[in-house]
Amino acid sequence: MTPPEDVLCDVTAHIAETALVGGCYRPLLGGRRYHSAEKTVVGPGAWIGEGVHVGRGARIGPGSILHGDSWVECDAQLGSGVLVTYRAFIDLEAQIGDDSVIGGFVCERAVVGQGCRVFGVLAHGQRDPLLGWDDDGSQEASPVLQDQVFVGWGAKVIGPVVLESRAYIRAGAIVTRPVPSRHIAYVVNEIEPYDRWPGLLKNSPFFQH
Repeated sequence: MTPPEDVLCDVTAHIAETALVGGCYRPLLGGRRYHSAEKTVVGPGAWIGEGVHVGRGARIGPGSILHGDSWVECDAQLGSGVLVTYRAFIDLEAQIGDDSVIGGFVCERAVVGQGCRVFGVLAHGQRDPLLGWDDDGSQEASPVLQDQVFVGWGAKVIGPVVLESRAYIRAGAIVTRPVPSRHIAYVVNEIEPYDRWPGLLKNSPFFQH
């Protein structure tokens, strides 16, 4: 596929025929548009697979792979060696660190560190649902993940919480408060140090120095 003029695509990158790269704008409610002034950048050795959408102003780092009908919105930033799969959705202005795997939903402006795996939902808060969806000032803070954080299947991390390095969010957990390094979050805001965990998970190399 030959990329459009507003897409800076390295000659070693691959863009599938059915991929859409560099969409000109995102429609907003009330007839408005989110428009990025930046060009879309696809780095060396990146792979944009069938059915993938990459918005204008997004940056896809070297060696990153996007497939499985995944979606990367305008102005999102992906580092090098990122894998986006399982119909994942990365929203506006989100940042994904090097060597991360994204197989879930990452809300706008969320920050994901290096070497993370996210298979659940990262969502910003909605303290006032009466605010207009796309109105100025309606944006609430999003989660921040430090390096090497794991978010399991179906887990939900909501609001301006920080998950410190090597925090482990079990499948199906709901988290609305910070999770310290090398702690395990489960059920609803239950958080334990890994060495107090009753199961085999506490012996995982993930928690070792």
